[in-house]
Amino acid sequence: WCFIFDIIFLKRSVCMEKWRDVLEKFISKYKDNDDVIGAVLCGSYASVNYTNNSDIDVHIITKDIVFKERGNVIIDGIMVEYFMNPLSEIYKYLESDFKSGRLVDANMFSNGEVLFDKTGEIEKLKREAFKYYELEFNEPNSDTVMCNNYTCWDLMDEINDKIGNKEEWMVLYFLLVKELISNYYYKEKLATVPFTKIEKIYRNREYRERYHLKNMPPQEFIDLVLCVIDNKCYDDLKILYDYVMGDFKIDDFVLRTEL
Repeated sequence: WCFIFDIIFLKRSVCMEKWRDVLEKFISKYKDNDDVIGAVLCGSYASVNYTNNSDIDVHIITKDIVFKERGNVIIDGIMVEYFMNPLSEIYKYLESDFKSGRLVDANMFSNGEVLFDKTGEIEKLKREAFKYYELEFNEPNSDTVMCNNYTCWDLMDEINDKIGNKEEWMVLYFLLVKELISNYYYKEKLATVPFTKIEKIYRNREYRERYHLKNMPPQEFIDLVLCVIDNKCYDDLKILYDYVMGDFKIDDFVLRTEL
């Protein structure tokens, strides 16, 4: 067993060394660029949640130049996904993200790894990004809640129609699960998380702690979502639907806005 563990550790060390080499090759061309003030490693490699299929996410931060850029390059078989933005734009992203009930950008920069920092502005950015974790989201907008409820009701109505006509409805099933989760997070002022990672976040405590999530829904909600994912059953979906939708009735739906 010790031999097997040594082999696993060796492979992981080689993998670690390889992606670090790839990262250094990528950022080397930016270090001498006068418009670039720093770079931050984000994503799965920064949170140590990476797999063999993960790409390396890098933010290149510039002075106030007249463009922004994103792209992908492959170096030694590993993909690097990069985002280039002026520092002033990143501060705008942080604020816009927060107003949308998200902490994605705040998470990336507060918990990312500074690769280089020519001016000290990147370390300041990390501190400013972390402050968003201390703020409370705005109260849910009643019109937005009403629209979210309608979206969920409409999907459930489509599912019932499909079942009644004996048609395939599993695609709608997972679309509704996604909308129910988004609806619940908005109502409860929870920071949204990527839907593609939500199952692993709910099941794996160590994994979600590496994502530095601000808050989590109650265990009752988590159990309902996992039950729906595991069983793929209409009855379980209906329980989650009722939990999220509360006393919403479609004939109560009225949305009036000024012209």
